[in-house]
Amino acid sequence: MILRGSGNLYCPFILPFEIASGDIFITGNTESFQKHKNFWVIRLGDNDGDGFKNDVVWQKHYGGDAWDAAYTVINTNDNNLLLSGITNSYGSGSFDIWVLKMDLDGNLIWQKVYGAAGDDRANSAMEIDGEFYIAGQAKSFSGDNTEDIWALKLAGDGSLIWQKRFFGTGLDRVAEIVFISADRIMLAGYTESFGVGLRDAWLIGFDGSGTCLPVSEETSVTETNTNAMEFVTWASTVTSAITTSVPVFTSTDVTFIAERQAP
Repeated sequence: MILRGSGNLYCPFILPFEIASGDIFITGNTESFQKHKNFWVIRLGDNDGDGFKNDVVWQKHYGGDAWDAAYTVINTNDNNLLLSGITNSYGSGSFDIWVLKMDLDGNLIWQKVYGAAGDDRANSAMEIDGEFYIAGQAKSFSGDNTEDIWALKLAGDGSLIWQKRFFGTGLDRVAEIVFISADRIMLAGYTESFGVGLRDAWLIGFDGSGTCLPVSEETSVTETNTNAMEFVTWASTVTSAITTSVPVFTSTDVTFIAERQAP
């Protein structure tokens, strides 16, 4: 099927879960309804009874007058949706992390913005026991406008439990946050602050309180072939809790710009 709009449409995420009816959810970004990007959520079902989930049940988009883009979505344990990404419409005035929880009909349950003066963004999210972990980058706290890896733990209502950043003197980014085992979480990304090359893989393990797991400071594994590669993982000495207070915006000014119902 083809989804059309008057502007650019982006569907980078297809959420692979089915509700009782078997409906499918697609999330992404759209420029069709505003000058800039908005979060975009589409629910597909079988409206015409042909056995295919290719009919639009509803589509909604969320955002303001500036650039708002979704980068990750999960199906929560209570069978709702949690989207996260960036917003330039709300918050501190620059790009901040924007997290929205909504029900399966697209109705907003809560939304909050996290960030400070610099550009901050969410890349990945997951849920453990009703609490949410958001991983991304932050420029707000580095002091030199370089990106640090930023991890946040949120309560079920979006209130901040803790936040930690992992950083050096260079550019550090995270791609994914994953659940390993009970109270064991891992961040996977890359670093220009440590290691042996321009960019090296960086794996960071921590528990539910944000404390780094006890591992050696440096582990080197060398693969012997014609293109010898050295993989280096750095850990505890570059971990720091953010001492700067992070504003958490709970503005009610989130604009529910449009709702497109299926014919």
